[in-house]
Amino acid sequence: MKPGTDELVGWQGELGGGASLPAILVVDDDEDMRRYLGRCLRPMASRVVEARNGAEALELVREAGPGAFDLIVADVVMPGMDGLSLRKALDADPALGAPAVLLITGENPGPGAEPLLRKPFNARTLRRRVGDLLAGARGASEES
Repeated sequence: MKPGTDELVGWQGELGGGASLPAILVVDDDEDMRRYLGRCLRPMASRVVEARNGAEALELVREAGPGAFDLIVADVVMPGMDGLSLRKALDADPALGAPAVLLITGENPGPGAEPLLRKPFNARTLRRRVGDLLAGARGASEES
């Protein structure tokens, strides 16, 4: 098992009303940013798994299987597979059952980068944005 994959097994947190706490995959080549994102998101997640780049994240999603993650938070600019390429790869393979990808960047990534969170941001802004995306995803899954 690769580093980080042991976190994928066996944790089921619950929110009031029976809704499960989300599992979030954080993808950033900057270790300090990964740690910051993890610290911000752990209070609202059953687990936060970290990947150093898009290729590693894609491998984690494939190994974990459909529905393992509720949201992916990925930096746009990373060496190798960047955040936009990760999202395209996930969208291209519906069998992965991949969740929404919130892209974070300090640059202008151009069209097709929504949802997007611009750097710099604080923990409150990050949590609000993630909470809104998760609420939207839950609402969509309940309607289907």
